[in-house]
Amino acid sequence: MLEDLVATLAGLEHLQEISRAAHPLAKDRAVAHAWGQPEWADYSGVSRTLSRLTMSEAQTIAELLTEVGQPFIDEEVQLLRQQGQRLCQDGDLTGLPVSNTSRTYPAAAFGHMNNEIRLGYQAALVSLDSPTYGRLWLTAEHHPGDTVSSTQAEALVQAAEKRLGVRPRRRTELVQSRLTQLGQGLAQLEQRLSTAQQALSTAQSRLAEAKQQIVEQQRQVQTLAERY
Repeated sequence: MLEDLVATLAGLEHLQEISRAAHPLAKDRAVAHAWGQPEWADYSGVSRTLSRLTMSEAQTIAELLTEVGQPFIDEEVQLLRQQGQRLCQDGDLTGLPVSNTSRTYPAAAFGHMNNEIRLGYQAALVSLDSPTYGRLWLTAEHHPGDTVSSTQAEALVQAAEKRLGVRPRRRTELVQSRLTQLGQGLAQLEQRLSTAQQALSTAQSRLAEAKQQIVEQQRQVQTLAERY
């Protein structure tokens, strides 16, 4: 598990890169000794260990990674604020395709990935434009492959703000002023509606009276015709 942690911190995207990358971690004894290990295992052993993890253990590892990475994010946020710069973030879905014939990946679904329809997942990623690192990843969450980005916008924003510990100022005073203006316009519309309803009621009363008068006049015409 320590090897998996080091691989994650090194930015390895796939487990097999532990043993098969251009400079494989599994053969780097200096790094192993730095982490108090005599040597690293092959990636297959790491894979078997991960497959036996419980959800609680996996959550503990995720929390540990968050704890390790948080100071770097806090420093970059502080640096950007000291420089008077904006916090520019990029959030979107990134396709993670698997074999189209695979049946072993849970919750995988067909979706648009790399300009084609593939089976896999959509990773909801948010990064921060960092003056030190260029791009600093904030959050990542897996979704089925048929997930579209328009449904995740709010979740991406909330996840990024939670990780950053800061957010844009909520301009509630501007919202309140707009609500006040709309309230005034609504009051005018309601007054016009009330006037129109009264006019409609008067017209309906006059229409009823006119219909009654027509009935009475028709009776008089019939009576006069019979007398004649």
